[in-house]
Amino acid sequence: MAVGQQPTADQINATLTSLALQWEKLASATIREWRYLNKLGSSGLQAAPIGLSSSDAAAALDMINHMVTPAQVYRGTVQGQGTGGTGAILFDFGDYLTLLWAGQVDP
Repeated sequence: MAVGQQPTADQINATLTSLALQWEKLASATIREWRYLNKLGSSGLQAAPIGLSSSDAAAALDMINHMVTPAQVYRGTVQGQGTGGTGAILFDFGDYLTLLWAGQVDP
């Protein structure tokens, strides 16, 4: 017995495509922002027109440096899985999920 509305194959496929596209776009946006902020560096973030304080600039760089790690794991450029470096592998999740994008990714 199934309670509630059961999904159709089309709904499941659409959801998988939507999720894959969201992962790809979020990883791309995070990596672009990480490159930009690190290129500016602390001094660039403190300079006009941005004008962050020294501690806020350091916090912004710390935050984006933490956010980029899952994006890099997704892209297969940072090791994921395994523990303590043992058994850790590089796996490009984005490449693996490409077929779900249905040609919809806008880099």
